[in-house]
Amino acid sequence: MFLKVMLLVIFYLTGNACYSQIDTLELKNQVLSIKSNKDHIDFFKQIYRRDQGFRGNKANIKLDLKNLILVSHYINEHAYPKARFQPNGDIIPYVWIHNWIYEIDVIAFPLIELALQNKAIEFADFRDYYLSALYRSKYDNNRFDSLSNLEIMGILKVPRDDKIDISKILDTYYEYQKLHNSLLETVGLWATKESSREVPFEDGFLKVKVEMNFIEIKELNDDYYIRGYSEYWKEDTYKKLIKLNNSKNSFVKNSTDTCNYTVDDEEHLIYKCSHKESEIKYYKQ
Repeated sequence: MFLKVMLLVIFYLTGNACYSQIDTLELKNQVLSIKSNKDHIDFFKQIYRRDQGFRGNKANIKLDLKNLILVSHYINEHAYPKARFQPNGDIIPYVWIHNWIYEIDVIAFPLIELALQNKAIEFADFRDYYLSALYRSKYDNNRFDSLSNLEIMGILKVPRDDKIDISKILDTYYEYQKLHNSLLETVGLWATKESSREVPFEDGFLKVKVEMNFIEIKELNDDYYIRGYSEYWKEDTYKKLIKLNNSKNSFVKNSTDTCNYTVDDEEHLIYKCSHKESEIKYYKQ
């Protein structure tokens, strides 16, 4: 028993050290060394290769974070890049969307607002893709369409600065890794066979793809955390769940959510929303 405990402690400590080793000085020096037009172009070619070359099952949380830190340092030092410096197209919005941790997406959201101001993305995409992704990652309700962009950004508390707070990004990353390494007790892992579901659309319904084929719930000190992933990508980030009042097995991500996760008597996990969307049944693995 003593040996088992020691092994767990060693695993925790070595895992934590592994996650924390990001040489931020080296990343900053890469940006400070950019002088010529060729340097700018080579920098964004490298970002493009590292971002687009490691997607799907090859995606790596640490590599994606390094890309985000690099482009944040670039903007803090050089402002938003000119189009001629990105021969493969504007990569910065992709770097932001490929970050895995919600809290870091919030801190780095000025990247997206700057992309809009510099006409790197369309206004419709700013709202319907980037702002929507941030909101729906946090909230499971149907309020988004009734809110203005400013109202949504206020609810999400996104910074409105021209500079990115890189030290805050790093602190948030390290805090998340501590949580990740602490989540050792698995409540359950579930998978669904459903590939689509119906959601309300105008006067009828629209079939949409089920993004999360797998859902895992873990517990730490009576708190519950959830993550979802598919066979094509493995989201390695956990979000805290709130247990519904007077319920032993129903959870939401936020108190205002209209969608919940319930474990039924047969240990199926049911994802169900109150606004007429079809439910999704996940089977325990």
